[in-house]
Order: sequence, then structure tokens, then C-alpha cells
Amino acid sequence: MADDMCTMPDPLTPEDCDLRDYTFMPLDIVRLFGSEFHAQSTDSEWRAGVTLWCKSFHQMPAASLPDDDVTLCRLAELGRDIKTWKKLREGALRGWIKCSDGRLYHKTVSEKANDAWEKKKIQRERSRRGNEARWGKDKKENPSGHTKSSHKDSLKDSLKESCKESHKDSLSSPLTIPRDRDRDRDRERESNTPLTPRAGGCDPDPRQADIEAAIVDARPPTDEFDQFWAAYPRKTGKDDARKAFSKARKRVSLREIAEGLNAQLPTWPDPKSAEGRFIPHPATWLNGGRWSDDPAHSAAAGRAGSDRATNFASQQQSVRDAWAGVPDIEGV
Repeated sequence: MADDMCTMPDPLTPEDCDLRDYTFMPLDIVRLFGSEFHAQSTDSEWRAGVTLWCKSFHQMPAASLPDDDVTLCRLAELGRDIKTWKKLREGALRGWIKCSDGRLYHKTVSEKANDAWEKKKIQRERSRRGNEARWGKDKKENPSGHTKSSHKDSLKDSLKESCKESHKDSLSSPLTIPRDRDRDRDRERESNTPLTPRAGGCDPDPRQADIEAAIVDARPPTDEFDQFWAAYPRKTGKDDARKAFSKARKRVSLREIAEGLNAQLPTWPDPKSAEGRFIPHPATWLNGGRWSDDPAHSAAAGRAGSDRATNFASQQQSVRDAWAGVPDIEGV
């Protein structure tokens, strides 16, 4: 028996060839339909044979089958019908050979398995190199393995940069608004907010503190709308203005709104004067995209409104003067 095993060929796939995570098996259609197996096997033999090809891909090693009739019967989806399996065995196993490890191998199926195994090993190597490139640098710089501090610092830096970038327009806005009071209020609120403890009453995760601290440090001192509201001369309809501002910010930057407002402010009347009522409501100004208006046009519109109001008041006074000389008529 030992001599027979020595004369058998070596296994056609490596011992560690594992394709059990593959959900498919390559099928060479030309070779299948041009083979003796397809030409000479019966329908039942063909069905059992192709089933064994597919099942062998998930064996260890891949593309092999055990030389045991009971197991082969089940793998061929014949259940416990050993009698039927023995009738089909010769035709179903056409092309399979027994190798020195005592298992059956098929040359064509083994070729496909070896190709898939090589690709899998290449992908594993690429993943390993990628992980080394990603994580190995910190280990080389800190051989003791204490990388926690550097990881925390990089986390805080990345969060700060992200927050600063997202609020770049806000931080660089030309609107000049007092911020000290709002900054102190926000910091006091953040300092009084306890960290959320882990489940089970354990101490809070130290990484959570790093994240919160990074966000607080990088946040702009005040809300963008508060900056706009403080600069806009007419304080009317704040809730409507906030909604309009949110919509406007989806279209343009805070800087563009601020530059348009600053350009038009000198052309508007004093908000405390009688002509101050001709300054558009902030919501109207935002919804109309008025930050892009020509300042001269904005001033002309304000003067036109003021002239219309003056003319109307003059007409009313003329009518009152005309009726002043008319005596009252009894009964009228």
C-alpha cells in the first residue's frame, strides 16, 4: 500500500490552498463542452460530475475530493443512495486521479483553483504591505509601541483643521462684531457639560475628551447669523431673517453676503430717522439676493421710496388745506 502511494503523482494543488470563501468557480465553457466527459457521460453522470467539480472548490485543499463513496455520494447531492452513486461513479469521476495524499484531483479544476489561489495570495500581500505602510511608520518611530499620545495628537489636529476649514468664511468675515461675551458664554457652557460615561458606570472614554476639546477649540467664536444680525441696521423679523440667512448660505459664502452688505450700508439712511423705514427687512434683503445689488441702485431705490412717501404726504396736506376753507354744511 505504501509503495502504491509512492508511485502516485503529487497533489495538483498546494496543501494550504483554501478557497472556501469564494462564492464562485471559473467554468471554461469551451473545454467543458469539448471534453470526453461531456461527450460520453449520461445525463445523471454529467449532473453528478459537474456538482462534484463545484463542491471540490470548497474542499481542503481546493479542487480535491475524498476517496470515500459515502462522502462522494453526499457531495454529489445523492443523499444516502449509495447504490445509485456506484452506478454513476465511473462516469461522474471521469478525469479525476488519485494522488499521493490519498485524495482525488481533476486537472482542469486544479488549474482554475491554482489561478484563484495565486490571485488571493497576491491580494493578501498587497494588503499586508498597505497595512505596514499605514501603521508601520508609528511603530518604527516609537519601537516601545506607545503610540497612544501621537494618535491623540493627530486626532485633535485633524479635527481642528476640519472645523477650521468648514468655518473659514466665518473666521475671515469682514463683519466687525463684538465676540468676547459669546466666546465666554460658549466656553462656560462646554466646561459645565459632563462627558457621557460608558455603559456599566465605567469612566468616560479619554478619546471622547480629546474629540470634544478639539471641536471646542476649533469652533468659531459666534454663530454666522449672529454676526449678520449684529451688522444689519434694521432689526425686524429675526426668525424670518434666520431662515432666509440659512437658505442664502447654501448658495453663497458669508464673505460674499458681508461684502455686499458693507458696500450698501453707506447708501442707506439712518435707521433711527424717518427714512429708516425704507431700509429693506433683513429677510427681504436675503431672500432677494440683494447682497449682489449695485450700491448706487440700492441707494436710488431708497431715495425713490422716500420721495414717494414725501409726495404722498404733500398730497394729503394739500387736500386737508383745500377742505379747511369749506364751511360745514348741516346734515352733510
